[in-house]
Amino acid sequence: MWAGAAKAVPKTSALAAKSGNLISEPAARAGADGGSDVVRRWRGGLIAVIAGAGVVAAAAAVFAAGYLLGDHFDRTDHQAGMQASMQERAAQVMPFDLNATTHTFTKTSQGGIQQIVANSASDQADIDLIRGHLRQEATRFANGEFTDPATIHGADMPGLKTLEAAGGRLTVTYAQVPAGAAITYTATEPDLINAIHTWFDAQTHEHSMPGMGG
Repeated sequence: MWAGAAKAVPKTSALAAKSGNLISEPAARAGADGGSDVVRRWRGGLIAVIAGAGVVAAAAAVFAAGYLLGDHFDRTDHQAGMQASMQERAAQVMPFDLNATTHTFTKTSQGGIQQIVANSASDQADIDLIRGHLRQEATRFANGEFTDPATIHGADMPGLKTLEAAGGRLTVTYAQVPAGAAITYTATEPDLINAIHTWFDAQTHEHSMPGMGG
């Protein structure tokens, strides 16, 4: 009888005797399945986070690109507006066709030479207008009157204030050249020579724009 009873002991009892716990196979499987569900949920959450981060990064990139592009167009529009305004002011001051002429500003060791010539040697009308205009300007500049350049380029143009205050320390002379005319600026003082060069740099930059005789 005792032997039969010993044989009737279930396997789970033997397992309990080893581990001290009684765990059924269905429960063990349920635990394993539960762990798998946790892993799956964790993976799903991680994928969602990564995907969300990618969406945010893409949105940020699109926003940045749009901002930079918009800023570029804003700056381009602003520059175009400034250029058009300068062309209008130049046309009011200079009587000849800016698109039919070329303006150059050549720096020298004692100052510089400003020259305007007609693009066509047969354009006598513009040649006469250039010569008449620069003859008058040379007289004004010699007296410290730089109103016309200030009207076109602005009163805060680099070097302009120093030239206006130069008085007799700045020599300004007019001369005819083939197809146009030139004004020569001469000084002996380094600050005046530097002012002429600075002013010429600004003039060269702005007259290089389309429609400004560059």
